[in-house]
Amino acid sequence: MTQHYDTDVLIIGTGPAGSTLGLALANYGIKVQLFTQFSWLANSPRAHITNQRAMEVLRDLGVEEQVKEIATPWEQMGESLITTSLVGEEIARMSAWGTGDERHGDYIKGSPCPLVDLIQPKMEALLVKNAGERGAIYNFNTEYLSHVQDEDAVTATFLNRITNTEFSLRAKYLVGVMARAGTVYVTFKADLSQYVQHRPAILQWIVNPEASFGDL
Repeated sequence: MTQHYDTDVLIIGTGPAGSTLGLALANYGIKVQLFTQFSWLANSPRAHITNQRAMEVLRDLGVEEQVKEIATPWEQMGESLITTSLVGEEIARMSAWGTGDERHGDYIKGSPCPLVDLIQPKMEALLVKNAGERGAIYNFNTEYLSHVQDEDAVTATFLNRITNTEFSLRAKYLVGVMARAGTVYVTFKADLSQYVQHRPAILQWIVNPEASFGDL
């Protein structure tokens, strides 16, 4: 009996993991749909360091150069600071991410790709753009409710949060890559460059000498 499938793969979650998978599948001509209950992508600071293995995957997917165009380059990721406040005394400076003389050669030898620093909202947007251009279908405002699997496929039920109607799709595979629900993200917007431009660093740890607990 011929099986009916609405698509090959359903992916629940449109973050870096979900959209990377969607882009990879679309590259191979596999029909894929992605779902998120939200109206758009992440819009708050989240992950940002993109390591060499991740860059190798992005190279294989044909988007490495696009990432490098909008990311902070490796040579500018060199140091982390420990200070008493944002503008206070500098206590220590540490080389990081393989930019110091002792480890740089190991990183060069370990991969043909550099590290970069690219914030998750920009990474997600780049992945979604490329996945969509290559055939992946994105469904925003669409909440995953449940699924049922049989011997041949999986049927997932969703809620359209705009029309408040439920619908089902049948696919060969279902992949769940949702982040933990219920997290509240707070975005702080301010241009602090005037306070830190004289000593650039990728991270700045602030120490309170009067604190009675912890180290940082």
